Amino acid sequence: GAHGADKHSVSQLRWAKQRKKRMLMAAGHFNTKPGPKGLELVQGLGLLPEPLDAASVASFLRTSPGLDRVAIGIFLGEPSELALATLQCFVDSFDFTSVPLTEALRSFLDSFRLPGEAQKIARIVEAFAARYFVQSPGPLYNADTAYILSYAIIMLNTDLHNHQVKNKMTKEQFCRMNRGINNDADLPPAYLGELFDSIYSREIKMTEDLANISNPTGGVTDQEPRWDDLLTSMRHKYRAPMHVAAAVGTAHGRDMFLVVWDRVIAALSVVFETTEDDRVLRRALEGLHDFAKVCAFHRLYEEFNKLIATIVKSIFKFAEAADAAAGADLDWAFVRSPKVQVAAQAMFHISFNHADCLREGWRPLLEYVAKLHRLQALPSALLERDDFVDADGRALSASTSSVADALLKQRDAAQGAGGMMGFFGSLFGGSPGEPVEDPGGVFRPKTRIGQAGEEELTALVMSLKLEELLANTKFLSNQALTGLVNALISASSFLLEDDVGHS
Repeated sequence: GAHGADKHSVSQLRWAKQRKKRMLMAAGHFNTKPGPKGLELVQGLGLLPEPLDAASVASFLRTSPGLDRVAIGIFLGEPSELALATLQCFVDSFDFTSVPLTEALRSFLDSFRLPGEAQKIARIVEAFAARYFVQSPGPLYNADTAYILSYAIIMLNTDLHNHQVKNKMTKEQFCRMNRGINNDADLPPAYLGELFDSIYSREIKMTEDLANISNPTGGVTDQEPRWDDLLTSMRHKYRAPMHVAAAVGTAHGRDMFLVVWDRVIAALSVVFETTEDDRVLRRALEGLHDFAKVCAFHRLYEEFNKLIATIVKSIFKFAEAADAAAGADLDWAFVRSPKVQVAAQAMFHISFNHADCLREGWRPLLEYVAKLHRLQALPSALLERDDFVDADGRALSASTSSVADALLKQRDAAQGAGGMMGFFGSLFGGSPGEPVEDPGGVFRPKTRIGQAGEEELTALVMSLKLEELLANTKFLSNQALTGLVNALISASSFLLEDDVGHS
């Protein structure tokens, strides 16, 4: 039903995007090598048949956006059998019926740029004249008359509109120059006068390649109209216009995000790390949260975890800068630096809101928790360890190695999500020292940083929502749980080494 139609529209849109990408690649190949080699590369992209035929090449030259018109003119003027046949098909694609000669030339020369060699110009103009005479003979006696007059118009265009020509041709001179060209007879003066007036009032542009998207003047190019022409021709060809359903916007948005996500996150991280303006910092944080929302909506787990990794890098940069400035212990720099606190809060809040997207991103979260553990800054709720028992039903000891063994046994099953608090209690409950809690339930780390420092650290730990994050792990998917268990195993190994180092 409707879902199937939406899916079909999405596939159509993605097919069109891939085709556009291949067409731009094909244009690049042909612009670099406007000959057999370039066409061979276009064939490799599936945009020209094998073997080549003139009609297909002519259609490619006429309709493909991004082609350099100089390259088109070079190929059309070649004397090879394929180029001559392509030139014939190329001019046959124009409809000059009842079109004045100047307008026909204007339309024809707008599709490419005349090459510089006289022989190539002669071949191209001769093919044009033959086509024009068949469709709009008017007062012209034969194709030779159309050929001579076309050449005369091109010369007149240069004479009138080239600023280096000082003495401009007059209408009388133009008429006199074209006497006797119509099978030894003269063309009507009014007819020649109309041709002169048309060129005098409006130049035939041949000195610029309007299709060159790297226009150094920064002027408007006609790239979009050529894309529009392509889409119109495709609609006529297939007679089945694509109707964009609501679901297409979502799928298209996902594809667009995948194209730019790495540049977006790089830009956000640079602003986040360098700005000293609070307003800009808030906007950067909003950007990081919005990035996470997009990843979660489209289930882009790899990109989401890259975001977490980027924030972790920022935390390390802030901490190292604070440590170097204050000469304090690096662990303290990871909690007392204002920028570290902002980054840590962003990391944990994003993880709390989109925990099911976490995979390898669990590891830096637990590494930060380990730093809080070394500072004796974890609340007591995270240090309880009575949720897990061994094979004989006895409670697990505080030994980090015993917890690691239990985690290794349960990793593949990804079970016991409700007991993650117990995992943390077993990991972080034994050392280095016990935390202190006052009778009012306010956590006090056993440190020497003073009352103000203790309150600051307590406020930071509470703002990270560690308990809520762990309590919600029972709702995680198996993939997210597997990432968490793997991170816990890594953390247990890290803490075991730390225990050994302190013993």
